[in-house]
Amino acid sequence: MGGVGVLGVAAVGFGDSAVIGRAAAAVPSRSTYVTAIGEVFDATADGRTSRMRLTSAQNLSTSAGSRRSESFVLTFETVDGARPGDAIYSLSGGGVPVHDLFVSATGSESAMQAVVNRTV
Repeated sequence: MGGVGVLGVAAVGFGDSAVIGRAAAAVPSRSTYVTAIGEVFDATADGRTSRMRLTSAQNLSTSAGSRRSESFVLTFETVDGARPGDAIYSLSGGGVPVHDLFVSATGSESAMQAVVNRTV
């Protein structure tokens, strides 16, 4: 049996651009992250930075076809020790614009995920 297990989700509203603690950034899309699979990202929250390797960017099942690329799940593996806690992280790296996303524990002891769902 396959699928995605979600242990924590946060809904963050995005218009055509997102502003969370800095200048407007492009809205996250799956296509932007697909090109960065295998790359290491700095994930910063509460003044602490952890390093996470992006391992997948999968579509989130949705009936809203026109927004499919904006509804996806990112999966990361920590690369520098213990898994950090669930938080809103500023993710930078992999040639992707900086985005603030809620990242939570999932699966193995080093796995983290971010769920982006713009259909709600």
